[in-house]
Amino acid sequence: MAAHQKDLYMCFIDYAKAFDRVNPAKVIVLTKAGVPDHERRLIAEVCWNHTAKVKTKSGTTEDIKILRGVRQGCLLSPAFSKL
Repeated sequence: MAAHQKDLYMCFIDYAKAFDRVNPAKVIVLTKAGVPDHERRLIAEVCWNHTAKVKTKSGTTEDIKILRGVRQGCLLSPAFSKL
């Protein structure tokens, strides 16, 4: 039975923060891939142009523009996290 034993190598990658690190400037990759301008604008609007509000003891803040990362619920987010 020892003749059939082989080394086993495993690699575990934690993608927990992958969505937080996506840079919207990487949309240039879509240009190089030939994605039409109107589709790039739509993707940027859906996936990147978003804001947040923060609840504090004093109330809720005004909109804060999110400058990096993609929405984890967006269907395209996994693809963009690989850019």
